[in-house]
Amino acid sequence: MPWVVGLVVGVLGLLRTRRWIWGFVIVGVVLTPQARNLLPAGPDGIVSELNDRSALVTYGQGTVLIRDADNLMVGDYVGLIEPNPITLNNNPSDQSWNRYVAINQIVSVMTLENIRIHQRSFIMDWCVTQWNQTEGFLVLVKAVLFQSDPEGMFGIILGTGLIFALINRLLMSLFSLFLRDGANAILRLGLFVGLAIFLGFPLALLRYVISFGCALTIKNRWLRWSVSVGVIWVLNPLYLTSMTILIPLFFQLMRLLNIPSVSRGLSFSVLQGFVWHRTFPLTTLSYGVLRTAFAGLIVSIWIATVVPSLQSSVIMMFNYLEQVIGILNSLWEVHGEGSMLSWIVLSAGLHIARKNLKVLPLSLAVLLLWMPLLSAPWFATLTIIDVGQGNAVLLSAPFNQSVVLIDTGRASAYTSLISVLNRSGVMHMDALILTHEDADHAENAEVLQQDYRIRQIITAPQDIKLPSLWLTALDASVPHPTDNQSTLVYGIRWGDHRFLLMGDAEVTNERALLARYPKLKADVVLLGHHGSASSTSDLWLGSLEPQMALISVGRNGYGHPHPSVIKRLRDFHIPTLTTLTEGSLRFIITPWMTILVTDSWKLKILP
Repeated sequence: MPWVVGLVVGVLGLLRTRRWIWGFVIVGVVLTPQARNLLPAGPDGIVSELNDRSALVTYGQGTVLIRDADNLMVGDYVGLIEPNPITLNNNPSDQSWNRYVAINQIVSVMTLENIRIHQRSFIMDWCVTQWNQTEGFLVLVKAVLFQSDPEGMFGIILGTGLIFALINRLLMSLFSLFLRDGANAILRLGLFVGLAIFLGFPLALLRYVISFGCALTIKNRWLRWSVSVGVIWVLNPLYLTSMTILIPLFFQLMRLLNIPSVSRGLSFSVLQGFVWHRTFPLTTLSYGVLRTAFAGLIVSIWIATVVPSLQSSVIMMFNYLEQVIGILNSLWEVHGEGSMLSWIVLSAGLHIARKNLKVLPLSLAVLLLWMPLLSAPWFATLTIIDVGQGNAVLLSAPFNQSVVLIDTGRASAYTSLISVLNRSGVMHMDALILTHEDADHAENAEVLQQDYRIRQIITAPQDIKLPSLWLTALDASVPHPTDNQSTLVYGIRWGDHRFLLMGDAEVTNERALLARYPKLKADVVLLGHHGSASSTSDLWLGSLEPQMALISVGRNGYGHPHPSVIKRLRDFHIPTLTTLTEGSLRFIITPWMTILVTDSWKLKILP
């Protein structure tokens, strides 16, 4: 298929632009996966990309992820034992990892113990020797020059092709001394293609080669951008979900729109709000200055490689930039689904106020007042967060004036957890309730305390009375409890509906609750222990009379939810939703009605 599409696109390009090279460039780019045949065919490969503590080794049949690869460097030749095929986890909480594996064509995960041969090129060996002359400089070089998986602000700024753009400009200046413009550009493109083949086509470099080739051969800017996206999609549609690819393409699209008020920083802030549900206004306002500073940092690293006495100064420059970004991020951060809209409104207001400086203070005051209203939910919400095989429930009063999180899920689900927290505009929590100590309920508690302001952590039955948010702790204690039987159980009434959150409660806890609260009723119940056979008895369902049952569960080997529980719910004619099939379940409680919205786009109005 790629061969056919490549030839068609190439012919169309030839007819459209009358530039013969255009067709060859596009065909060559489309067929880059075929060039993997030029790489080692066995389990020997080349280090193509580095991350914080890992490296990607590319060879003919795919890519191997090496963990704890501190001593590896880009371009190193590595011999591996025969890789064992990687097994993907279908748990929804691991989808980001599965996507990363698919994008990078990872076939196995190994450690340094699996390396049998490690050879470094003469040039890179000399560079590493120079970088090792000052403690910490090699770590800086890896973080700035060879980081390929953008997560923090550093990776995002540098992962948009800044390094390749600098190299391109340097080569252009050098080749212009003895080559004409056309030959100059073709030679530079050839060098980048050769480097991409040598390194096994790292995504950042592959994207730059495609954009460079299209810019060289296509005059129309919209056609150029469209062809770039199309070629990347033909190579692998999943590439368009990688931040390394998505961010530069998004920037290019914003420039194509020719909107004066939309700068590169604004483009980035809009993308932040859309993807991460949070923005850093001061950082994005300073984006142009920061990018220039990082360009200076990269050039300084190159110079310090030849002049090691400057390495300490470069480290100080790096630390200073890191502190500046940290301060800018901490001074102003906006979370929530409306963060993108709030930033657009702020930018538009500043653009208008700039024409009349007298109204600037008033405009800023009004916009700052409105930003929290745009980013926070306007109504009370209760969200059963999809954390795979685990439990996490978020309760938020209108405009997040009160926020409570019940349980946190496993560490592997932390990305899914904070995604929902950011989308909901959560920046602090009035309380974190841990129903019990099992990992699938409490494993993220410590890291949450580092990332969010949490006023109190509750591990024993305690009523919670906050503005517009009252939680009642129900006594479900039993003599000589197991871990699950020691769970906390909470109830809340919002509007006309009663919600009951059972934690990991079992049948013995249900009997204790019925004995202490004979008139206990609930409209919506989150079943105990993920719908296991040890919970949700006939007596419990018949007495509670729920209108809807929810199960927080992922793919597991425990048999959750148990078929007998599902049959019991069906016999009682109780509609049931699980996070496994529906994703996160969000109840929006308004003064007029309660609405259920799921990640699978189901919508239901509760009677």
